[in-house]
Amino acid sequence: MCVMIQPLVEKGGPGFHVFLCDAGAVAVTRIDPVYPADSVRSSEEGIAEFAISRAEIPRGDGNAKEWVSIQPSGPPVPWHLQAAAQAALKQWTWKQYYFEDHPARDWYTQVYFRFEITPDGPRVRTFLREPPKKSR
Repeated sequence: MCVMIQPLVEKGGPGFHVFLCDAGAVAVTRIDPVYPADSVRSSEEGIAEFAISRAEIPRGDGNAKEWVSIQPSGPPVPWHLQAAAQAALKQWTWKQYYFEDHPARDWYTQVYFRFEITPDGPRVRTFLREPPKKSR
């Protein structure tokens, strides 16, 4: 697993921005997307790519609120596939990432879903490390 660290110094003390090449480091609960029936009928395939980021937002009372962003990234895919992947991702849960026993204030990673029609039927595969290679 690769990790890229950027120190963060701001009000409230030191912290880190972290880029995680492997989302498995922070993914706790993973829900698989359902291949949309309209997409199966239309033989739609594609790789839905998402940028996931988590940040601690300081509040006025000295505490922080967790904020998680799920944004499509990468080349466009049919909207049915994008929507199915995003609906599944919204159900995922994430854990705090620690670097040298210190919590990272912010982290960023990527998640990929490959939707493909195979001879055995439609399937969706999840990739937490790098974009999947084209199979055809």
